[in-house]
Amino acid sequence: MQICSIVSSKQFASCNGKYVFVASARRLISGNGKKEAFEKTCNSNVLVGSLDSNWNDNNNNNGLEECGQEEDIVPELKNEKKQEKVCGGKVRYNDFNIQMLSKSLFNQLFGDVNLKSDCKLINSSLEELRKHNLLTKQEEVSDVAIDLPKLKGGNLEEHFWNIGEEQCGAYRKLVEDLISGEAPSVPQNWVFKPGWTKYSENGCESVHFPQEKALVFDVEVCMSEGEMPTMATAVGKKAWYSWVSPDLVDGGKKYNIGNRTYTTDRLIPVESGPKTYGFDLKRKLKDPMIVIGHNVSFDRARIKEQYWLEKTGSRFLDTMSMHVCVSGVTSYQKALLKSGNRIDGENDWMNFSSLNSLSKVHHLYCGTELEKEKRDIFVTGTLTDVRNEFQSLMAYCAGDTLATFNILVKLFPMFLERFPHPVTLAGMLELGSAYLPVNDNWTRYIDDSNRTFYDYENETKHLLTQRANHACSLLEGDKYKEDLWLWDQDWTVQHLSLKKSAKSNLKNNEDNIVVSQEGETTKKKSRKSKKKENESVSQDEEQPSSEIDSKKLKQVNKLQEMIDSKSEVLSNQPHVLLDEIESNEFASEQDESSIALDKKFNHLMNMQHMFPKKVPHLPGYPLWYRKLCLKFGSENWIPGPVLISTGMQVAPKLLSLTWKSMPLHYIRGEGWGYLVPYETNIKVENDQLIPKDKFIDYCKSVKNSVICSCKKIEGVERKEKVVDKEKIHEEVQTSLVRFICNKLPNKKLTKKQKEDKLCLEQISRDKIIGFIKLPHKNGKDLNVGNPLAKDFVSKFSENELGSSDEKAQRIIQISRMLSYWRNNKDRVEGQIVVWLGRKDIEPDLQGLGLGAILPQVISCGTLTRRAVERTWMTASNAVDDRIGSELRAMIQAPSGYNFVGADVDAQELWIASLIGDAYHAKQHGATPFGWMTLSGRKSDSTDMHSVTAKAVGITRSDAKVINYARIYGAGQNFAERLLKQFNPDMSVEDAKHKAKKMFVMTKGKRVYKLLDNVLPDNDKREFTKFGAREICRLYGKNYDELFEAPKWVEGSESAMFNRLEEIAASDEPETPFLGCRLSRALEPNRDTEDQFVPTRINWVVQSGAVDFLHLMLVSMKWLMGEHARFCLSFHDEVRYLVKSDVKYQTALALHITNLLVRAFCVRRLGMSDLPRSVAFFSSVEVDTVLRKEADNECITPSNPFGLDKGYGVLPGESLDIDAALKKANGVIGVHHPATGECTD
Repeated sequence: MQICSIVSSKQFASCNGKYVFVASARRLISGNGKKEAFEKTCNSNVLVGSLDSNWNDNNNNNGLEECGQEEDIVPELKNEKKQEKVCGGKVRYNDFNIQMLSKSLFNQLFGDVNLKSDCKLINSSLEELRKHNLLTKQEEVSDVAIDLPKLKGGNLEEHFWNIGEEQCGAYRKLVEDLISGEAPSVPQNWVFKPGWTKYSENGCESVHFPQEKALVFDVEVCMSEGEMPTMATAVGKKAWYSWVSPDLVDGGKKYNIGNRTYTTDRLIPVESGPKTYGFDLKRKLKDPMIVIGHNVSFDRARIKEQYWLEKTGSRFLDTMSMHVCVSGVTSYQKALLKSGNRIDGENDWMNFSSLNSLSKVHHLYCGTELEKEKRDIFVTGTLTDVRNEFQSLMAYCAGDTLATFNILVKLFPMFLERFPHPVTLAGMLELGSAYLPVNDNWTRYIDDSNRTFYDYENETKHLLTQRANHACSLLEGDKYKEDLWLWDQDWTVQHLSLKKSAKSNLKNNEDNIVVSQEGETTKKKSRKSKKKENESVSQDEEQPSSEIDSKKLKQVNKLQEMIDSKSEVLSNQPHVLLDEIESNEFASEQDESSIALDKKFNHLMNMQHMFPKKVPHLPGYPLWYRKLCLKFGSENWIPGPVLISTGMQVAPKLLSLTWKSMPLHYIRGEGWGYLVPYETNIKVENDQLIPKDKFIDYCKSVKNSVICSCKKIEGVERKEKVVDKEKIHEEVQTSLVRFICNKLPNKKLTKKQKEDKLCLEQISRDKIIGFIKLPHKNGKDLNVGNPLAKDFVSKFSENELGSSDEKAQRIIQISRMLSYWRNNKDRVEGQIVVWLGRKDIEPDLQGLGLGAILPQVISCGTLTRRAVERTWMTASNAVDDRIGSELRAMIQAPSGYNFVGADVDAQELWIASLIGDAYHAKQHGATPFGWMTLSGRKSDSTDMHSVTAKAVGITRSDAKVINYARIYGAGQNFAERLLKQFNPDMSVEDAKHKAKKMFVMTKGKRVYKLLDNVLPDNDKREFTKFGAREICRLYGKNYDELFEAPKWVEGSESAMFNRLEEIAASDEPETPFLGCRLSRALEPNRDTEDQFVPTRINWVVQSGAVDFLHLMLVSMKWLMGEHARFCLSFHDEVRYLVKSDVKYQTALALHITNLLVRAFCVRRLGMSDLPRSVAFFSSVEVDTVLRKEADNECITPSNPFGLDKGYGVLPGESLDIDAALKKANGVIGVHHPATGECTD
């Protein structure tokens, strides 16, 4: 009998010390193919697992693994290659039911490696996977057969080193040559002439551009005049250079400084003369050139050739990015550096780092700080100011250039030592060449976004104005005192006092008519009138005085009604209202009724002289309302509460906003919160003014199936559940149960309070009202300043923030729509868009309104070496209710070009799980974490987020955030805060319980194992931290004298964390892929207390992801040559701009890049295979705009018709590996499919 193939199956693994059968299995036996025939061949050395009832004679068979001495192996299996489990191109699986690469790809990528697995580790891994119910077999994916391009070396590791060296070697040599000697002497006098001037030993001369291939460069911009460069200096190995803007020399007459439409003729030429065209570039412009600067992306954005569609050979090296790589710090360390506080012996890392400014970095590496006073002229001054200080400012600019040169001399060798792999430098140079093309749709997008924003903002203001005007009616009869939101506003009013009438026939009546707070009129008698109060004072002796007084009062009352109806005008200039009455402007049409009214109130027109000369601001209106109105006569005066906005403190009150159905309230020093019917540790100011009866009635009215634990509420069934008095209900059906049945949060209860039952009856009796702060996203101790801010408007859809008023709901909806553009408008409009002219683009593209944006990318902007950019790298995808969120889709390829890009699936999770699998058993899926990452599916809840959510009892989305945070090094306390942030109603105890359960399940338990030579007779070898501490105390020894380094055990991620902690604790932590070193300020020898261990763990994964990105950029450059221009990297995405005739070849090149990079990473960790599920991108997007998904219409309030109907942008294509192979006809990039050689 001959067994021709072996495929691992599900659940059984056992042997008698010699063989392992992974069963229950389906077997294919050559010959009769019978189960009985297979069993008959088994002897006592083989233990066959329970056979699967789904026996299949044609397709599948049991997995047989070598597990003993070679002489014990069945002869038919001796020649079977380890881990090769197919015959004739069948699908390959590893020991853990993970589908692997096809045999063809395996041989091309790992043919030179033959590793054997440890049988004991395999067995233990299988047992662990069974505990988590994870040995299910996933759906088979089709194999991919393709001939890869010929590698540049004997294996993948040599290949990536060689192509990295090809791409960065020439630039590195230029830098090394530049810093091999001292910089030329700085000129003492600078030429005030437009364009470039060269300063050498032979004197100075005008040049079109610097003639050297390595320059240190610095640009200065007069910010008040726009974003165009004002002056620049550069130094090479042979000479100094200065550049002066024509704007500075001629005062901006030529270019009209006020015009912010920028063209390339206002930029600095660094590689070309005035007659050079920006297309069909000559070979000379393709030669390597390196420009070095501090935050060099700022300088690059002012260089002419960088805006050309065709890429030149220049690259940009950033000393600030290199400083961050070598000596970067955490945000906590940065705060300490800014404060200047230092404790000897505790902050030694400060000797090895600094803030990122040029002056501070120069002090760190060169020992002196720079004078930066002159910089203020560029920030606040005008071109005239710069012109007047030309020599000193040019010397200042040259000083920055020289300082950058001096930093480069010290820093560059350190950088190469700590980041030795050429792919790192090559990737950084590629990141620094980002390019975003735009067209006329860019300006249309900004106009549409602004127009839509202002329309909705005006609607919001109108609705708020209506609410404010309506609220004023509560003044009548003191109704505001019974309002649960407006009771604490300032309702004081100013009186309108009418003057005495000197010319009136009623000279004996000296009463002052005063408008009271309630809006009624009263008599205020003078002393003289009191003496004669019994005398008859009349205008007509035939009329009794009482009738005249009554008539007069009626007239004034009528006048007051008109004051109320026309308050904005009358309160500032009453005669305007009287003039309107006199000219019949109040009447909508001249009919008998209007004429009658004019006649009826004609006598009031004669009372103009009774108004005071200076009328108070809006008399009769409450103070809170008056603050919302402009005073008459002020600039841009408009009647009504025009100053109102959602950012004002009165807005949530006017909208009657609630949190979990309870009224919002604001307390100075505590921020926004909500009122509750029980005592809390925050006292409500002026609580005697709260309408408590109204509040208690309100609480009773909010039933919504609320169940009180102590008494049945009318209409609601009693809940038969005993609730601990010190805890909140674990099952909250509605928000009110939190307030009615809750005990005092964050406050120790007295014995009496513990005995009492807090219920509606007690609330009604005690009438106690407390205050609970709204949950802040960054921690419970922080105050919420505006519940209508972007972080809270999303809560409206989650039924946490709410209001019963339809207008309020509409305002909250609009606030959500405005949030994106409000926060991003300035950054978007501040983008430097340079429009391309006739000399810049090829004739076929002229007249199409093309331009470009150079994102100011800091290639290594964080401690983990992530690239940073303020606008584009943080740009979100289009959201249907966010104005302007279609931003990414406004980056549009020129005619004849396409964007090609992809999103690396679960990049950080894969890296972390790969580290764990390699550490544990050198096989993919050997740990539960690794298996879930590779084979887990959301559809059957076997992915890690679903598993965590189900086990802990939280939502999958919450579990996803917490999972990522944990992998980045966050601890249990941080997980508790996240749980509370996601679920504000969750009790502290519940959050702590769930967080602990989650960490035990994932990270595991921390154990300390005795050294082999310590207490050898003691059977117990593993102890908790507490137990280990007791043993150390007993024997008077330190941990490291008795115990091995502590390990995590029994968790799904234990192996991964053990390896990450090993790397983080090493003397020189390095990334696992390219060997990049951690910042000097974070290395363990700078940190005696290990306070930065979580940061180091985070660094390993995140910095490993940066290695992954650099590898991708270098691989794509190798596969595509100059045929693909790097655009940008968004999070885990990459995007390239290519001509349309190679778009499918580029898509296939991206798929192959993913394959090569992942295979390289696997090999670097000592593994020799790759799962099929991660070998290729799930899809590569081929599109004409920069949206994330090629079929997304990006419909938003500012783009209601979508990209197709609104902009004429058709959907793109999403290509998996099979589609890409077909579309590209097997051609990978610009490599010939037969020879694998580049045809570039």
